[in-house]
Amino acid sequence: MVIGWDSADWKIINPLMDAGEMPALQSLIDNGVCGNIATLDPPLSPMLWTSIATGMRPHKHGILGFLEPDDSGKNLRQTHITSRKVKAIWNILNQQKMKSNVIGWWPSHPAEPINGTMISNFYQTANFADDWKNWDLKKGCVHPENMHETFANLRVHPTELTEAHILPFIPDAAKINQTKDKSLMQLTKQLAECASVHNALTYILENDKNWNLTCVYFEAPDLISHGFMKFHPPKMEHIPQESFDLYKDVVNGIYKFHDMMLYRTLQLIDDDTTVILLSDHGFYSDYLRPKLLPKEPAAIALEHAPYGVFVARGPNIKKDERIFGASILDITPTLLTMFGLPVGADMDGKPLVQIFEEEIKPTVIPSWEFVDGESGQHPKEFKADIYEVHDEKALQQLADLGYIESPNEANNDENFNNNIKENQFYLARSYYNAKEFPKAIEILEALSSSKPVKERFARYLLECHLSLNNTKRCREILDELKNDKIEKSINEENLQIAIDYTNPNQLKKTKSTKKTTTDTFGILMIEGNILLNENKNEEAIACFEKADKLSKDALYSRMALGNAYMQSKRYNDAIRIFENEIVYDPNNSQAFFGLGICHHKLNNYDKAIDYLLDSIGLIYFNPSAHYHLAESFFEIGLYHEAAQAYEMALRLAPNMQIARTKLEKVCKEYLHDTERYEKIISEDIYKNAETIYIVSGLPRSGTSMMMQLLEAGGLPVFTDSLRNADENNLKGYYEHEAVKIIHKDNSWMKNSVEKTVKVVSHLLPNLPMRYKYKIVFMERDLDEVITSQSKMLQNLGKLEQNTAHYSIEVSFRQTNDKIKNWLNDKPNIEVLFVEYKDAIENGNEVIQQLNTFFNSKLNTEDMQQVIDKKMYRTQK
Repeated sequence: MVIGWDSADWKIINPLMDAGEMPALQSLIDNGVCGNIATLDPPLSPMLWTSIATGMRPHKHGILGFLEPDDSGKNLRQTHITSRKVKAIWNILNQQKMKSNVIGWWPSHPAEPINGTMISNFYQTANFADDWKNWDLKKGCVHPENMHETFANLRVHPTELTEAHILPFIPDAAKINQTKDKSLMQLTKQLAECASVHNALTYILENDKNWNLTCVYFEAPDLISHGFMKFHPPKMEHIPQESFDLYKDVVNGIYKFHDMMLYRTLQLIDDDTTVILLSDHGFYSDYLRPKLLPKEPAAIALEHAPYGVFVARGPNIKKDERIFGASILDITPTLLTMFGLPVGADMDGKPLVQIFEEEIKPTVIPSWEFVDGESGQHPKEFKADIYEVHDEKALQQLADLGYIESPNEANNDENFNNNIKENQFYLARSYYNAKEFPKAIEILEALSSSKPVKERFARYLLECHLSLNNTKRCREILDELKNDKIEKSINEENLQIAIDYTNPNQLKKTKSTKKTTTDTFGILMIEGNILLNENKNEEAIACFEKADKLSKDALYSRMALGNAYMQSKRYNDAIRIFENEIVYDPNNSQAFFGLGICHHKLNNYDKAIDYLLDSIGLIYFNPSAHYHLAESFFEIGLYHEAAQAYEMALRLAPNMQIARTKLEKVCKEYLHDTERYEKIISEDIYKNAETIYIVSGLPRSGTSMMMQLLEAGGLPVFTDSLRNADENNLKGYYEHEAVKIIHKDNSWMKNSVEKTVKVVSHLLPNLPMRYKYKIVFMERDLDEVITSQSKMLQNLGKLEQNTAHYSIEVSFRQTNDKIKNWLNDKPNIEVLFVEYKDAIENGNEVIQQLNTFFNSKLNTEDMQQVIDKKMYRTQK
């Protein structure tokens, strides 16, 4: 059983358990394991809970925010489950003939037709304006459909709650002026909705004992925290005493209420049931609470803390132990391992094997996306028209909380487009969080093309370019931001002069005191990071120090200052900064990491190991932390531990060649265990995968000629022969129409195994990871490519004679760079790069390279007859 408490945080839970006020959760912890669980960026619930259910990051699973276009493409609706592109854990179990119950998961509307019961996240929503006696349940909220009325009657409407339900949370509720203060209505609504979810859960548990997995999601801890955390003790200076006295018990109350529901849930299952309770992120509850939020969509997510709670109890779960390094991406891989099923290699998480008493060795397959069998998903062609939900009341709640635009404006053109941009921004942040910087850059560059540039778009764009050492582009973006700031400042000054025009003395004063400056906190932080990347360390330090004075509470500036000190080899100064940050925020993984690096540089290896382990315990996915941990172990002669840490760094970053070299050295020279090293580097989950041969490159780069060569060499080609030879390709195109829609449908690929397929380069990232690929990538001078393409377009009547599209050269160059970067770290892909000019002028040499690449299976004599130098018609 998986129980989700959105935004639950140990800083609230631990004092309540110490006081004996959360006994049900305490019993789980005493008989199981607990620890932090790391969230993802952006920390938005629909994206995170889908990652929990799939083991994949948002850019893979496809849920990108709270709102999405409806099936008409004209209006906005709350995100539907039909936008999820991959299988959830219950879909995988469905294929294994197992039974699942899913209640309230976000998003889960319309309910999927799985083997079991699914109650969608629109099931419990209500409003005071509704008449609870005639409270209709939306179609598509319940599967199986014949249980619609049963579950409809289990819901609790807010107007059904009485003083007895409210006073434990707000003892002086009678003092609230409900005309001006809607807090009481907000609390009542959330209590009713989580009670409705609990009723659906307990009904299922009471009436169905034959299930394999039950997942339930409770949203109230998050919504109540957003509404009432500002009143939570300790009292903040800006909160009026009267408001504090009224609402100070609400947050603790909602946690205790959830513990009561947990107690009843545990009564309805047996001791052989494994229970996992978790949150998707935490919630800042002490002095780390932000006092002000920026005016931008979903700014409220800045109240979310990076670590949530994780608890597990069950027959093979360790007892009363703390675990480290868990991520929300690890839940589905862990569940699959518990069920004895393999983990998908395309999943971003790992099984939490450290929670088990008896060792379990996970198995791996390339992907569950290509495993056949009824999954219980909606068909691809499914249209949600009859289940369409444009619930203005639900949208208004999201708007009131600050997650979206107000619904009365949500469907106009400007806000519709803004929402699309926001979802693209969240997609870019997902790529950034996964360190897939080129993909993030592509999106962020497009978002930043509108002027003035939004600083939050620019900030992520700069971070991506800095990570790739694109300092020149960073300077360009910074200059654009500065110019925007100057222009805005001048406009504000002109406005001030116009207002004060009737007062000459005031006008003079305004002109003499007003300054145009770009020294904002954000600009200073950006410039400091660029200077740091340029190794101008002292100038960077000056920027960060200035930024720190502008914003005393900015943790971000102090961490940047610490990193600048570290890069300047001022290790003791850096240690001072990082130690202060840990006092301020004990969950700051990067501060622990910085301390580990500094102490390693100062030869304090024992301290370095302790701090690096602390950092990894908070965020496990940090290959650099594992590598430096290995280095410190090595320095004190703990070679076995060093090998383990090098190995983990390699698992997280397969291209970290230095870790591979060091691992080999330790295994061979210090552990004298060559077999271990060879086993580690030879692990291949694709050893039984089928192989497809690909010819790729930009259009007009020689791909058709290469297809001819490989066909002559004896490799079957996958083509539908629909596109006939013409003056542009005298010997044929060797294409297949199905390839063009590989991003939508790749089912045809099972018919291309052991055949050669032509796939233009920009489609390569859509290759499914189920197969192994041998790719021949054609390269050609870009001037020749563009000239050849232009001539082809002229011949087709799509471009005027004697013109060329040279403006797309930059785009082509970026595409090639992006694709090569994508190809670089794929364990199931081998690539041979072939220059078109070499293939024409040095044909025999290239043919031999191809024969070697294809394991000497080609008929090289027949291939030599294919190359025709006359076909090289466009050249410099």
